Amino acid sequence: EPVILTVKDIDYFSRDESLLQELSPDVKIYRTGSLDPLRLVFLLRKLFKKQPGDPKRVALRNSRKSFLSVLMGFLNLFFFPDNKIGWLPFALIKGIKICRKEKIDLLFSTSPPLTCHLVAFFLKMLTGIRWVTDYRDSYIIYQDAKRPFSLKNLLLKSLQKSFLNNADGVISVNQSIMRELKEVSPQTQMTEVITNGYDKEDFEVTVKKTEDIFRIIYFGTFSPDCPAEPFLKALSNLLHQGEINQDKIRFIHVGFSIGMDIGKMIEEYGLKEVTELKGYLSHKKGIEKLLESDLALLTVSQSVPVISTGKIYEYFGAQKPVLAIAPQDGEADKLIQSLGAGKVVSPENIQEIENAILSFYREFETGKLFLKVNPEKTEKYERKYLTSRLAKLFDDILKRE
Repeated sequence: EPVILTVKDIDYFSRDESLLQELSPDVKIYRTGSLDPLRLVFLLRKLFKKQPGDPKRVALRNSRKSFLSVLMGFLNLFFFPDNKIGWLPFALIKGIKICRKEKIDLLFSTSPPLTCHLVAFFLKMLTGIRWVTDYRDSYIIYQDAKRPFSLKNLLLKSLQKSFLNNADGVISVNQSIMRELKEVSPQTQMTEVITNGYDKEDFEVTVKKTEDIFRIIYFGTFSPDCPAEPFLKALSNLLHQGEINQDKIRFIHVGFSIGMDIGKMIEEYGLKEVTELKGYLSHKKGIEKLLESDLALLTVSQSVPVISTGKIYEYFGAQKPVLAIAPQDGEADKLIQSLGAGKVVSPENIQEIENAILSFYREFETGKLFLKVNPEKTEKYERKYLTSRLAKLFDDILKRE
């Protein structure tokens, strides 16, 4: 029986209220205030809300995404362990009350942000309740990873060691992150790799496809860690060389771009006529666009091989072949190669990216483009199965003496 402790609304560049509808109305959710800067921005925007036609409001809305991106990056330089630390006192006070009122048997925290683990750490110290900690991403912020001997990085490692030494169970989304955690605390026990996944029911919808147009989709956020340029450059080269007719291909992006101007890049590469920028859509509408497409794009920077994004598993759920522009021997490469779910090409090899796009295009023309993977191999990433593994880990920890 899950009881959720989380924060009240903050100002953020993406929001999908439809996901709340997937929760049972019986689930108990406790929300608290916070000194999170984005919570304060939300309250200020609410207090000084402009009229719909006010040009200042329109200008603010247009610049909101880039402003929040810059603000979060700036704040991470000064806040420890991250810019959500202002939630700690609110969450701790409410958490103690919840543990008593709801007779909580197990604490489960997930990060990022690391502040969630800090809350759970103090709750365990104060209540003695067993605790499972979950890492959905590398715990060292990528910018700090470039400065391994910085004071903040050394403090992060020390904090992580305390977390790992006191947690009763540790979960990560891939082996690379688990290895990283075990290097920090070799004596860590009750570890489990439970990957991201997909919900089978999400894909049980009927969509109309354009049979004579080859549609490539990127489902997620472009950023320096997941760059757009290698793909855009390769696609531009193919069109300019006449290898692919621009009337026969479309590139669809569902999501945001952070740290780059995707619209400007598309214009610079002459791809405006073949590109559809859908922006941020609800998960349901995004899945529909994915199902309408023929090829799913994944892109990961050479500098962050530990990334294994959630979109990969959505691609499996949609039964779409994957073009992964990702580091060789990185987590994404290993996963896709192990399943034979598509092609993996280095982001530094534009010629190979061109060859991969052209190969998929020719398969599409001959009607042979589909995910050539036995469904049994991808079913282990269905969330009901993954949740059963999580429940078993919880049971095993509670049964321990």
